[in-house]
Amino acid sequence: MGATDEGRARVRGAAMDPFVPVGLTFCSVHVRGPTEWTFLTLSDAKGREGLAEITCGPMTGEVVTTAAGLAGRLRGERLTSEADIVPKLGLSTSDLTADRALATAVSGLRCAVADALARGARMPLVEFLGGPRPGRVELYANINRSMLPDDSGPVDREPETFAQKARRAREEGFSAIKCAPFDECRAPFRDAGLPRAAHAGLERVSAARQAIGPDATLLVDCHSRFDLDSGLALEPELRRRGVGWYEEPVNPLQEQDALTRIRSASQLPMAGAETAYGREIFEALIDDGALDIVMPDVKHCGGPGEAAAIGRALGHPVTILMPDWMSRERVELFATPGEQEQASFAVYALRDLEDVTFSIGEMRGEAG
Repeated sequence: MGATDEGRARVRGAAMDPFVPVGLTFCSVHVRGPTEWTFLTLSDAKGREGLAEITCGPMTGEVVTTAAGLAGRLRGERLTSEADIVPKLGLSTSDLTADRALATAVSGLRCAVADALARGARMPLVEFLGGPRPGRVELYANINRSMLPDDSGPVDREPETFAQKARRAREEGFSAIKCAPFDECRAPFRDAGLPRAAHAGLERVSAARQAIGPDATLLVDCHSRFDLDSGLALEPELRRRGVGWYEEPVNPLQEQDALTRIRSASQLPMAGAETAYGREIFEALIDDGALDIVMPDVKHCGGPGEAAAIGRALGHPVTILMPDWMSRERVELFATPGEQEQASFAVYALRDLEDVTFSIGEMRGEAG
């Protein structure tokens, strides 16, 4: 029995009330600089709604267009599970793994339908999808969003700025901080081994490590900026600086063989696959030895139902988290952490959220 089926079985004494989408709207929230967060809402004739985020960087416009077309094909369909969407649209897993915009659009629609069905059943989404209510979930502070250009233009990304952001997060109670320091790097490189362009990033890592002290965890995201040779050379440098995990030195979907070789030579845990779709690819990345930690993002992986299936397939307890309503706009947050993993939280990214408390079951986290 799948995650959604387990949850549906809990709706006792009555048949599932189908969700029949008839309306679709989009909205965006300005974050900072060029960054916008984009959402879609599906609605039915009974006034029920389901919300999903579909932000996909420079591909967001394509995702919006694709989602609108797919939603039109679902108009009037009687949906009793978010998993119905893929077969009703006649799509295959290979279609979705090959097209990130399509995968993001489908993930958004699946998420919105799951949200609407759970609300219609008057159940928390986590219970609707067959899981227990979550307990406390630890967060790591992802300082990267706060280091991107703001409304005034580019921000300072010197090592001391990384140190200041990391120190602030540590002082506010985060036990783990993640940064993405390798701005200057983009494979291929002229240098053999460790590229000279990586030294500036390593200085940022060193500054952040010194700022947070030896007892906190420092995570490093490389945003697939390296290749096999440079990825092999970078790992011991990160290890010497006390890094807690090594995230995506190469693209795990396009360069799995290279990633497997880097991981086999690495003493650091290898993390990644934020943009992958579907349970099968996450299982393969673990089973084939490419990654130690997978990072399914409900925006891309197939929505919360698929994220739950990924966690269960890999033998981890899965938590699906949704916060309460916000004072300005509704904000949805999902996480599928493993037993010991922390969930990502973008700190200091949006000034309007500095006083917002994200309430998720027993979890409390503040963005600033």
